[in-house]
Amino acid sequence: MSHQLRRHFILQALGVAVLLVAGTFLGSKAISEYLLRDRIRTEVNQLWALIERNPKAPLPKALNYEAYFVPAGAQPDQVPAELRVMSDGFHRLSTAGWLEADKVVYVGDRAEGKIYVVTARSTIDRVVIGITLLSGLVSLIAVWSMIAFTNRRLRRLMTPLAEFSHAVDSWDPERGDVAQLKYAGRGVSKIREVEQLRTAVVEMAGRMNNFVERERNFTRDASHELRTPLTVVRMAHDMLTLETGLSPRGTRALNRIDQVTKEIEGLVESLLVLARHPNVDIEVDEFYALPIVEEAIARIQSHSDNPALDIHLDAHANPLIEAPPRMLAVVLNELLENALSFTEQGSITVVLRENSLDVIDTGIGMSADTLARVFDPFFREDISRQNAKGLGLNVVRRLVERIGWTLRLRSRLSEGTVATLNFRRRQEDT
Repeated sequence: MSHQLRRHFILQALGVAVLLVAGTFLGSKAISEYLLRDRIRTEVNQLWALIERNPKAPLPKALNYEAYFVPAGAQPDQVPAELRVMSDGFHRLSTAGWLEADKVVYVGDRAEGKIYVVTARSTIDRVVIGITLLSGLVSLIAVWSMIAFTNRRLRRLMTPLAEFSHAVDSWDPERGDVAQLKYAGRGVSKIREVEQLRTAVVEMAGRMNNFVERERNFTRDASHELRTPLTVVRMAHDMLTLETGLSPRGTRALNRIDQVTKEIEGLVESLLVLARHPNVDIEVDEFYALPIVEEAIARIQSHSDNPALDIHLDAHANPLIEAPPRMLAVVLNELLENALSFTEQGSITVVLRENSLDVIDTGIGMSADTLARVFDPFFREDISRQNAKGLGLNVVRRLVERIGWTLRLRSRLSEGTVATLNFRRRQEDT
């Protein structure tokens, strides 16, 4: 930024210098023209006085002018031809432009006759050029002095801001150290605006550090405090499964506890993945997708008591994928819950391929406007029909993007919806 300002000032200063030189040149030219004509008038008056005393006396000549007198009634044979056709007044004896005129001609007419005075401009032009060069030199010296002063002043003003900008650019929010922001550039002259900016940035950095610290504390505490009771429930479940003589109702209850525990573990893991900073790597594992898909379909079939609805799997592959544990189950359960909530009859089909998974339902579908907003937070087109208590499509899409997958919906009103989940497959060496 300092280079841009310096260049801007230099261009302005050069523009001022050019205007000064041009103005001085034109002004000197106008003044020289006025002085030249005034001198010619003086010479002419002296010549007329000589003619009145002795019309036949030769006119005096000087180094830079010459004069001709033609008595009344005589022929102007001694007058150059280009002067004879000139009328009374001042003329320029050159076909070039006004600035390049070589001579000035004055023609005067009285009763005694006609007088022609030709004056060379060379001396006047040399004076004008000298004045212009001198003024231009003085202007350039003044301009460059102003540039040097402005440059030094600008450097003093820009140094604190440049050092503070460099400190902000090299500051790492992950380290949480704001000392370099507090003291960068303070050894130079202080500028009120820079100090205000520094205070605002340091306060923002402090709030950011507090936010990052709270995030870390939350993920650490949540990971421990939420997983500990789930581990206790899981151990209690495993111990109860070893008991003999359980009634069918108790067995069903244990199965339900096992299922809900897995769901809660998946939800906790998913929320913790979303809570972590995007730059923090997430833990992934390798697993085959088919067993998880079969378990999710079995779960959703147990939830459905609608005989008019067929839920089945169409597996074309059993891909080996990489993702956090239980992540595929969480996403698939949410997609199946949504499909179940909006499909009263027909079918829900899960199609598993090598690189993708489709959840196809023949439910009520969505209009184009609803489909455009379906991933908005807290959006519900028909809340009376929304009985699912899962994460919601907005959170599911964020979760999918966080682990490197993509989720796309296609739907038509009264025809059904297709949810396509594209996941990364581990590229095995061949």
